[in-house]
Amino acid sequence: MARHFTLDNEDLVLQELKRQVEKRSGIYLQCFSDCKRLSEQINLEGVSVSALTLSRCFSISKSAHRPFVSTLNLLCVYLGYRSFNHFCSETNDLVKYALTYPQLQFDAGEYAYPALELAIKVGDWKTTRLILETFDSTKSNILEMVWFLGKQARNHEEKNQLLALLADTETGRKFFYEWFVDEDNPNDYYSDALQQFYQPLTNQIGNKIFYHSFLNSKRIYRGEKINWQELKFINDTSINTDELHYHQLSRLFEMRILSEFSGMNRKIVIEKILDDMLVALTKQPWRHQTWILMRSVKALVIVGQFDELVQNHQGLKKEIEQLFVVSEGKMFSNAELALQFIVHASPKLKHLVQTPPTRIQHQVFNEEITRLSLESATALVYTKGPLRHSMEQNLRKFTSNNEHAWVMGILKK
Repeated sequence: MARHFTLDNEDLVLQELKRQVEKRSGIYLQCFSDCKRLSEQINLEGVSVSALTLSRCFSISKSAHRPFVSTLNLLCVYLGYRSFNHFCSETNDLVKYALTYPQLQFDAGEYAYPALELAIKVGDWKTTRLILETFDSTKSNILEMVWFLGKQARNHEEKNQLLALLADTETGRKFFYEWFVDEDNPNDYYSDALQQFYQPLTNQIGNKIFYHSFLNSKRIYRGEKINWQELKFINDTSINTDELHYHQLSRLFEMRILSEFSGMNRKIVIEKILDDMLVALTKQPWRHQTWILMRSVKALVIVGQFDELVQNHQGLKKEIEQLFVVSEGKMFSNAELALQFIVHASPKLKHLVQTPPTRIQHQVFNEEITRLSLESATALVYTKGPLRHSMEQNLRKFTSNNEHAWVMGILKK
């Protein structure tokens, strides 16, 4: 049976194929008669593709079906490629870095990203708002927008104006404040923006959990005092965890554990929190599970319960073992990096280690402090000789100024 062509960026691939066919043939395809001329010309070179097939392939005639791979193979042979796969391989960079990407053209028009970047750069907030409000996350690459907004907000000369606008648009709130999440938070700009611009415009429970947890967990890990009264809602049993994004889930259970920092009978309470966390965790994909698990583990270290619970709470120990086996040697996020560190540094878990520790495969610029803290702490587990003392001193100094001092609590065991 003939196969239809399907590819994530198929529109752009076909656009490039059409461009090369037009260049090779000298025929610009605008109507059916152009397709007829092209069919006759390529038939003379031994490539048999009908005018109707060409018109459907390049969307000149309406068709409910995507092109057949066999048709694309013939056209690519006409262009001098071995096959359509060969064509895709050879033009991969051109497709990947194309300035015009049909799936990323917002309702505001073509070349939306260059227009948006230019508007932000010169402080044209009216145009910036217009373009952001036409972004359709169902048709576009969400992560492209997440990293784009993160980079713009971090480096802009008029940062406050941009941060206020992002909080005032749905695209900005969701993809900058809730998805980008600047963990490095240079000069506390992100924390300040959450308080000044984001928090007044949001009231959903998931957003409330994220906002309060982001600000207060960092304070706790730095040894600062917080107002526990404003966090009483964290332990509300009516919160439906099934409705929360996995980052919100991870922060909810992290803060529930931290809230028991000075509580009575906290071990019993924390065990119940862990039981609830593990139930919610099983409903998530494994990479999301790692984030939820590791935020809870980090909190357990801070409240001084990790060593005992990793030994006696079978559910916790089993989950750490399962997720580590899946991720060992493949560090794609800082959550997996944290899991790797915990296993390599903990005597009760080190039996799981099969291979040497590895660095993160894909670094992200908003989590460099986390990456450096975790990779250095993992390296320190194995460092010997004259470097060990100085490395330990530097790591202690580095983490004392951020929320990663917890790694020293594992290393001293």
